[in-house]
Amino acid sequence: MRRRMTVVFALALILGVAASQGEWRMRIHKGATVEEHAVVEIDSVTFYETVAPAMVSVPAGVFTMGDGSAYCGMQQHEVTLTRAFYLGQREVTNREYLEAVQWAYDHGYVTATTTSVRDNLDGSTEELLDLDAEGSEIQFDGAGSFYLRESPSSGAQSAYPEGYAPADQPVKEVTWYGAARYCDWRSLQAGLPRAYQHSGDWVCNGGDPYSAQGYRLPTDAEWEYAAQFDDERIYPWGNEAPDCSRANYNPNPYCVGWTSPVGSYPDAPAALGLSDMAGNVWEWCNDWWVCSLGTTPVTDPVGPASGAMRVLRGGTWSYRGDYLRCAYRVNIIYPDDSYDVVGFRVSGATVSQGEWRIRIHKGATVEQHAVAEVDSLTFYETLAPPMVTVPAGVFTMGDGVAYCGTQEHEVTLTRDFYLGQHEVTNQEYLEAVQWAYDHGYVTATTGSVRDNLDGSTQELLDLDGYCEIAFSGGVFTVRDAGYGINPDHPVIEVTWCGAAAYCDWLSLQAGLSRAYNHSTWQCNGGDPYGATGYRLPTDAEWEYAAQFDDERIYPWGNEAADCARANFWPSDPCVGWTSPVGSYPDAPGELGLSDMAGNVWEWCNDWWVCDAGTASVTDPPGPESGSLRIFRGGSWNNIYDYYLRCASRDDYNPYLSTYNIGFRPSRTIGAP
Repeated sequence: MRRRMTVVFALALILGVAASQGEWRMRIHKGATVEEHAVVEIDSVTFYETVAPAMVSVPAGVFTMGDGSAYCGMQQHEVTLTRAFYLGQREVTNREYLEAVQWAYDHGYVTATTTSVRDNLDGSTEELLDLDAEGSEIQFDGAGSFYLRESPSSGAQSAYPEGYAPADQPVKEVTWYGAARYCDWRSLQAGLPRAYQHSGDWVCNGGDPYSAQGYRLPTDAEWEYAAQFDDERIYPWGNEAPDCSRANYNPNPYCVGWTSPVGSYPDAPAALGLSDMAGNVWEWCNDWWVCSLGTTPVTDPVGPASGAMRVLRGGTWSYRGDYLRCAYRVNIIYPDDSYDVVGFRVSGATVSQGEWRIRIHKGATVEQHAVAEVDSLTFYETLAPPMVTVPAGVFTMGDGVAYCGTQEHEVTLTRDFYLGQHEVTNQEYLEAVQWAYDHGYVTATTGSVRDNLDGSTQELLDLDGYCEIAFSGGVFTVRDAGYGINPDHPVIEVTWCGAAAYCDWLSLQAGLSRAYNHSTWQCNGGDPYGATGYRLPTDAEWEYAAQFDDERIYPWGNEAADCARANFWPSDPCVGWTSPVGSYPDAPGELGLSDMAGNVWEWCNDWWVCDAGTASVTDPPGPESGSLRIFRGGSWNNIYDYYLRCASRDDYNPYLSTYNIGFRPSRTIGAP
C-alpha cells in the first residue's frame, strides 16, 4: 500500500494583491517559535512523507547459495546469515526516487542539470542518475525541481499504447552509486548514520554492511536468501517454469516489452511477501563482482574488498527466463553506468515508516520542517482592510457651521493616499491583535490589551464592558457584549493608542517601517505625510475624503440626514447600536467610501485644537503636542445631525476608550 502523499499548494493565484489591500503570508508555529514568510516570495509549499518504501522482515538463517545450474551460481556452498534484516518489499519506484533526490538536492547533497544528477558528498561527483537517457523517467527543470517525464520513451509507448503512468514503475537509468546514494538519503532523513563512504571504493560501513545502522543495498547473499526463502526454490515463486503470469521478462515475444508497475508479480506470498524478485529490472546488490564463490561454508559474506563491477540480480523485462533463477548472478554494466533494465531495492537493519515533512521553496532557498514539530501552518492575508485611493488636491476645510469647523481655510494636500474603505471591524482588529500578541508586541489579560513596544504599556483595547472582542488562553475571539456576535461591526473600546498601534502592526506585517514611536506617539517624526507605513488619517485628509470632491455638507451630499443615509440617533434611534461596516455607502460614484458619517466616531492622527484658523496651509500635521486627539464623523448615539457634517470636529482623551469610537487606517502612496 502506498504510504505517502504529496500535496503542493499552488500560490500563483493569490499573489496579485495590491499593497494597500494587504499581503498574503504564511505563518509557521513551532512551539515558542513563529516564522513568517511572504507568499509572493514562495515558489511552492509541499507536504510529503519521507521516502520509506514498504519493507519486509527477513529472519536470520542458513541456506545453500548456488543451485548448480545458474550462471555464476553453479558452485553451491552453505551460507549463514546471523542477523535478521529488512528488505524492500518491491523495487524503488520513480516516484520514490524523485521525492528522495528532490530532498537531497534541497539539502545540497547532490547537484543537478537537465541531463544528470551527481553526488556532492565527501568530495564525490559520481553520476547517480542519467536524466539524458531516453529510459529515464525522472527529469529536472534546471530551476530546482524534479518531475516525472510526461512523454514516455519509445519503449514505454510501444508497451503501453493506451497510455503510460511512470510514477509506480521502477526507477531506471540509476547507477550503482545512485542506488547506494538513495540508501544514504533515507538514512539521513531518518536520523541514522549513512552507510556509505562517498570516496574511494564507496565502502559500506567500513567493510561490514551487516552491522550498518542506516539503509543500504542488500548483500549478494541476502538477496539470494530472501529470493529462495525458505525452501531453496529455483525461482522466487517456486519451482514451476517461468511464464508471463509469474514475471515480466522476455520469452520471445516480450511479456510486456517494458517495465511493469512494482508489485505486479508477488513472489511466494505465503512466505515473506516480496514482489518482483524475478524480472522487471535487474537489481543492484552491495557486493563487488566475482563469478566464483567457491564451495566453503561462510558466515555473513561481504564479497570481495574491491573490484571493477558490482553484482546484479533477478533478471529483467528484456532478458530470457533462465536469468530469473534465484541463484543467477551477472555483472552486465559498471557501477558508474546506467541502463533502462537496471534498478534496485533497499535493505537495512532498521526500518523507518517515513516522516511527514514540509518543504518550502523560495527561489534558490529551500527550508524543511518536520510536521511533528509544527503546531500550525496558516496562510493568511495581512491585516490591511480594503482601502481606496484618494488623489492629492486642494479643498476648503471648514464649512462655517459645523462644531469647531466654522473657520474656513484653503488646504492643499500634495500626496495621494490610501484610506480605509470602511471602519476597522472587530474581526480585522482581532486578527491584527492576535498577530501582535503572537509576536510579543502586546500583552493581554481578560480585561485589557496593552502595548509592548518602545517601553510603552498604554492600554490599547478595553476588553471589559461593551468591547466585542475577548481574550482567553492566548486566543482572541469575537464575543457577545449584549448585542450579538458582530465580527463585521466596527471595533469599539479602542483607545487612540490602540488605533495607532493597529496601523503599526499592519506595517510590521507588510515589512514597512512603522509610523509611530510608542514612547512619544509621534508619527514619523512629526511628518505623517512622509510615513511609509500605515497610520491614522490626518484631520485634513479625513475631511478632504469625506467631502470629495465638491465640498458637500455630508459625505453623501447636501440632503438632510436621515436613517437611510447614516446610523445615528435622531428623535428615535436608527439602529440603537453599531451597524455592519459598509451599511451606509457614501458617494458611491466618487471614492467608494462608506460610513464616513455615523456608526462610530473615527480617531484621526492630529492633536486637538478647535480653532484651525483661516490661513491657507499645505499638508497640515496639526499641533505638535496636546492632551486630546481629534475624532470625526459622528456615531450611532449622536442625537444631533450636525455631528455628521464633513466639517464637524470633536476631541477625546487618547488614553481612554468608549463604546462609540473606532477608526479607519490611512497610508501615503509613494512615500520614500
